[in-house]
Amino acid sequence: MQPSELEDRVRKARRGLLFAPDTLPPSPAFGRADIEHILPHRGTMLLLDEIIGVDSERGRLVARRRVDAQDPVFEGHFPGAPIYPGVLQVEMSGQLGLCIKHFLDRRAPEVPSDARPRPVRLVRVRDASFVAEARPGDELTILAEVLEDNDYTFTALGQVTRGGAILSASVFEAVLGDEDER
Repeated sequence: MQPSELEDRVRKARRGLLFAPDTLPPSPAFGRADIEHILPHRGTMLLLDEIIGVDSERGRLVARRRVDAQDPVFEGHFPGAPIYPGVLQVEMSGQLGLCIKHFLDRRAPEVPSDARPRPVRLVRVRDASFVAEARPGDELTILAEVLEDNDYTFTALGQVTRGGAILSASVFEAVLGDEDER
């Protein structure tokens, strides 16, 4: 993807939804146990509660996350005026982006019970924009779509939204290791 094309996609992602979540084909929902078969993240660093939409043909996913008002991050960010950190919104989008690779590789919305996370490393965050704040108790919808994909690297664009309003948009690149490297 050319830099000017990427800039245009990011500019649009700051102003409007990447896609309408209800336009994805029907698929099962995948909860945290399923997501743990896809991602290596655990505990408080697993930032997706449920994947609710999968388009494995177009490389698009939709997920949900409820921001727990008791999350320890709010003790210091910021006392008296808690705001969910933007970097964790980028992480949320990145985690959903990683899930895209799982579904693209299978060409189907499924998570086999023997699936295991592939090793992964973030290469770079190419862009991150913060449009509005996430607060304790917010119900967030995360959208992600793949921009470029090959066997080991990919680039994805993600958005964090609340009630259809965009909170953040980010683009990241990641490298995936072989399943044998676990």
